Amino acid sequence: GVAAGVIVDDVHEHDGPEFVRFVPPARGEYDVEIRSEPLAGVTEGRYRLDVLPPRPATEADRATGRRRAEAEAALAAIEKAIGNGQVPSPEARIFYDRLEAVVAAFTAERMHRRRAAAMRLQSVMLVRQLRFDLVRTFNERRLPWLIGARYRADRAYALNHLAEGLVRTGEMARGIEAFREASTLPQSPLNTAIVKDNLGAALRRVGRY
Repeated sequence: GVAAGVIVDDVHEHDGPEFVRFVPPARGEYDVEIRSEPLAGVTEGRYRLDVLPPRPATEADRATGRRRAEAEAALAAIEKAIGNGQVPSPEARIFYDRLEAVVAAFTAERMHRRRAAAMRLQSVMLVRQLRFDLVRTFNERRLPWLIGARYRADRAYALNHLAEGLVRTGEMARGIEAFREASTLPQSPLNTAIVKDNLGAALRRVGRY
């Protein structure tokens, strides 16, 4: 959600109760708006909001806010630099290393969906470097965390990259199954088309016309 222009990310790893700490930029009254997320398979339902008594912000609270803002700014800068163009292999390695620091920051702040977004870009950088053995292991480590409605699109993305890594390293049967699973998950029309195109190409390579 958004509070006074500030993104409030999930602090729970998967589905469950959330605890959100908000440090306002100035004294005053603030409205809290709660709404269902625009995620496939998620419908409106009942909720309970418990508001704890306000207290003065500590330096630790402010430091947390600064770290989150710095990580968000770094991720936005990398996303802008990468764009939709092809990144040469040396630059892809540099971007991958920069994203490691962003992932570490989001992990420390328990901003799990932002971590997932940064790791998605890391996987893209590994693919662009053609390091398909690492693409496999990287996404195999990611998948156990990508559980629940809020992670379906990221899970599909990870499965697609895992499948590409498997196919490129000779594990055609596992790769095809990963492509098939990815194609069943809700995701953007563009990503759905990419997954199905990859699945078709893999099937052609093994003669399953």
